[in-house]
Amino acid sequence: MSSANDIEALVAAVTAEVMGRLNAARGALARRAFAFLLPLPGRALPRLLSAATELARRGNDVDILTAPQAEAALRKTGLAAAGSLQPLEAAAAERLMRGLESREVFVLGSASLSLLRRLAEREDDDPCVRLLLSARLRGCPVLMVCDDVEGEGPLGREAAERVRELTGLGMTAISSAGLETALRRLEAQPGTAARELGGLLTESDVERLFAAGERKLRLSRRTAVTPLARSRAAELGLILEREED
Repeated sequence: MSSANDIEALVAAVTAEVMGRLNAARGALARRAFAFLLPLPGRALPRLLSAATELARRGNDVDILTAPQAEAALRKTGLAAAGSLQPLEAAAAERLMRGLESREVFVLGSASLSLLRRLAEREDDDPCVRLLLSARLRGCPVLMVCDDVEGEGPLGREAAERVRELTGLGMTAISSAGLETALRRLEAQPGTAARELGGLLTESDVERLFAAGERKLRLSRRTAVTPLARSRAAELGLILEREED
């Protein structure tokens, strides 16, 4: 074989290897990151824990934030909590805000009427309110499980009105019976553009993620971004945000 043929064969082999790795990386989107907020025990607690467990089993990151009453009820059920369990309290609000910036989907697991009021009135001295409003400002989906506020009479009507107000802010009211379906739908949507080691963000990735509703892509430190991808993101107004060291 001539040297020219040797070089051509070597180039072909290297190209095939590189393309194989890039194609593998392209399909390796990061796991989705979920946060469950449990300010009260609520009737939906068993279903919430089941849903969180299933998400974790499928490889997602799951945080469960509980107020003291909810944590006590959680322990009484004897059900193991999937993912990390953290306190949901005013003293920890700032730390929680920083620690949950990478969460992509928030689930309010026990929506009481008083909490709906505080959310609708933006009372952000409440850590739960602060976390959910911050999530919406970042464009994260927020699911509100409303089993505990369904009812008739003046209180039921007020709860329904508050839910409508919060729906206007982009939060989604669901029952615990529909939680698993809603979570699977969100899990299947394109997430951020964070890739595994050796990942690559291309122009077509940017267009696909933008079309899916993404407006900010959080990139891992090792994600390579092509010039065309960066240019296209700027044209679309899509923010590329690099993870900190």
